[in-house]
Amino acid sequence: MSHIRIIDLTSSTNLAPLSAKLTVAKIDDAGAIISREHPVAEGTLNVEPLIALNQQITARFKTATSQDRYFGGIQLPKTMVQNVANDRDTLKADIEQLRDSLDRTLEQSSWMKIREGLLRSLNRIPPSEPIRLVILTDNYDLQALSIEQTSFITNILASEDRSVSVVFAHQELTRKLTWQKIPKILVVLGNQQGIEAPIQIQEIERYFRSPAIVTPLYQPSPSQVLEAISDGHFDIIIMVGHSQMNDTGLDGKIGINELDSIAIKQYTQSFKNSVKNGLKLVILAGCSSIGAARALAASNIGVPNVIAFRVPVHYRVLRLFFERLLHYWIVRSQSLEIAMTETRGELINYDLDCPGTSILPILFTSPYAPPLKFPTPSRSPWQKRLHNLVLHPLITIKFIGKQMKIPAIVFLGLAVAAVWYWRSQSPKLEAACNSIQGDGISCGEEILLKEPNISTQRYKQLGANAIAKRDYPQAIQFLTKAWDAKKDPETSIMLENAKLANQNVAIRTIAVTIPASQSTPLDIPTGMLKSIAFAQQQWNANPSHSWKLQVVIADDKNDKHSVDSLVQNLLKREIFAGIGSYASEVTLVAKDIYNLQSTVLVSGTSTSTNLTSTGANNFFFRVCSNNKVSGKEIANYLKAHKYNKIALFRTTGKTFSDSMTAALKANSQGIDIVAEFDFAPNGDAIDIVKAVKRSGAQAIVLIPDAYTSDAPERTRLLSIIEANNGELPIIGNEVVKDQTLFSRFGKKQLEKLVVSLTWHPSFYQNNTIVLPAFWGDKANLDHRIAMNYDANQVVIQALDRVLIDLNIIDARRELQKIISSSTFTIPGITGEVSLTGSDRSQAINSLVTPKCDGTRCKDFKPAIF
Repeated sequence: MSHIRIIDLTSSTNLAPLSAKLTVAKIDDAGAIISREHPVAEGTLNVEPLIALNQQITARFKTATSQDRYFGGIQLPKTMVQNVANDRDTLKADIEQLRDSLDRTLEQSSWMKIREGLLRSLNRIPPSEPIRLVILTDNYDLQALSIEQTSFITNILASEDRSVSVVFAHQELTRKLTWQKIPKILVVLGNQQGIEAPIQIQEIERYFRSPAIVTPLYQPSPSQVLEAISDGHFDIIIMVGHSQMNDTGLDGKIGINELDSIAIKQYTQSFKNSVKNGLKLVILAGCSSIGAARALAASNIGVPNVIAFRVPVHYRVLRLFFERLLHYWIVRSQSLEIAMTETRGELINYDLDCPGTSILPILFTSPYAPPLKFPTPSRSPWQKRLHNLVLHPLITIKFIGKQMKIPAIVFLGLAVAAVWYWRSQSPKLEAACNSIQGDGISCGEEILLKEPNISTQRYKQLGANAIAKRDYPQAIQFLTKAWDAKKDPETSIMLENAKLANQNVAIRTIAVTIPASQSTPLDIPTGMLKSIAFAQQQWNANPSHSWKLQVVIADDKNDKHSVDSLVQNLLKREIFAGIGSYASEVTLVAKDIYNLQSTVLVSGTSTSTNLTSTGANNFFFRVCSNNKVSGKEIANYLKAHKYNKIALFRTTGKTFSDSMTAALKANSQGIDIVAEFDFAPNGDAIDIVKAVKRSGAQAIVLIPDAYTSDAPERTRLLSIIEANNGELPIIGNEVVKDQTLFSRFGKKQLEKLVVSLTWHPSFYQNNTIVLPAFWGDKANLDHRIAMNYDANQVVIQALDRVLIDLNIIDARRELQKIISSSTFTIPGITGEVSLTGSDRSQAINSLVTPKCDGTRCKDFKPAIF
């Protein structure tokens, strides 16, 4: 049963003012009307002032997508970056102005009766029963307005703990929708010329579960499209390709090949025939396809459900929308309108880089149509095979060129024996969590981050002891007190895991490997866990997710000799994927084991070029740029400032340091390395810096390794900065950004320091960053926190596309296939994340310098080239 709330705006074609009526109805699962009250409330709405602003926004979208600025389709010179930001900010400001204007319009006294009537009617609905809010209008300008994004709609519906969807309707059509026994889908892959990554048929086919039949037409002729639509008896038609709206806004053209396009009204009779033959849904995957959608939803054709886009749309937004819609509708078995709501919610993440993305998609449906759900197969493939065996008592098999018949029961027995043998040979995985303390692996039973302030760890330790005893209610009590005392990420993960252990929910487990050794500064593992803990809490708090995330923490001691046995033990457990490690040297060892066990490993911090893989069976991925990017950036900075003679400090024989040194030297044409030193603790730092100055060096370059267990980088690099006393410029890799810099040194020692980071938030001011607020601190978002958050999002978003009923071995392999796909992309804190082989496609890197005021420095700002 569904509850319908219809805001009827069809009573007048004059926009000033527009009469409105609220209808309240209830339908059963077949779409039959159980009850209907009309009208419950009446009002008027003056929307005329909003139309010009909306048309201006549409024009800006057209400019933005044609220039392809927001998603890295073209590489822009640095001189243009500010202009791009201005364009984006202008579009964002326009959209905010439109939303504010819409909100003010919907707060007018003439609208209050509609608002109050809607609230009263919602209060009478049980939370378990779904609600459909329908905007009923045939007015072009109203459909173009994103009414579903206004505070009037979002605030009312967000306060309701229920399943709510907002749709548009062209007229009150009522038609019973019956799926064919085997659903049939027509996919027209039309003109996608100029699109960097066109949508492929395989991406669509994998979502439609057997026994659905998908019929593709590749750049067909108009006659082929006409015949297929008119005579094909399809349940769903998907049209992919460039599209445009006509001048009236009531029709549109779809590019079906590079030369031909079809107008919907030109094919009215064909689509009418298709509707009579059972057509239920048309998806128009193209720019400004709303005009074509209006024609399809109009009464002379009457397609029951049409999905389209209001304005020009970037192809990557379109791809994400398409993929997530099919995921929620088919894989999650949600109704089409709820799937639209969930998908639009995910598109909000893209609003950071391309403002207004989430307002683009629109669903036209009939107010009283039953929720459209994709049919579930009546029998699984195994059930069908068993059914056929029962119907056919003799099985014919061919063996060494001869045919023979054996009884079906014998064949079935052999098959069962084969399956039993195969499973007996398959690896038996242990539970993801156990109660063992001291093994460096913890779901909460062991504290791995030892903080110097023991007093803050009392309740945390009591919580760990309770988890070890499997007393989860007690653990939750202690860990809640620990969390209230201090917002600690390890505590958050322990608490979240304890809550999951105390619930009957579907759980998927990932492992995060951190360097919790004493040689590694505490801010590094803490930062890694901050990102993971926030992502876990964020995911598990969403009631719409069909599974919850459990996190296992493992300590690799930042040591390549320790990580081997650690990862071996981890992957014997029911763990779907791993995040980590911190240092490239350690990740290099872990990567091989993950590959051997066919399990995905995603790193947010390991940048060595030695980790790059391009093979189809690669299970390692990273969201940070590799050292080629940072090495080139440092070299370019040196050249720009005419530092033609440098002294280089490195950690010889270490993976990260060697890799970045090689990248720097590969780009050092015109730069003379007049002195080269190892970070070995030999010699006094003051004497070494004096030798540097005598060599004629104009700058010092520091490339230490990543605090690996036997490397002395930290003490040495700090002593060099101190001995230099601000005389020569110092340029260093991210390890130089030590947590003690600002407390140990003043402006004089630091104002000539430049650090190369994989990312810094100062370059991305348009991002809405909530991580620091979650932790209750005012510190800037660290590059390690941001990168590890995005690494975690790669795993979570891909894992959510893996069928929930797959066994873990198959799920691990399926996860790798999804992430390896050339179409896989996520919106991250650091920008869009897509992958080429193991490495991130976007070459991101940031050069920063301390922000100094008076005699002290705090935080970092972009370095000037």
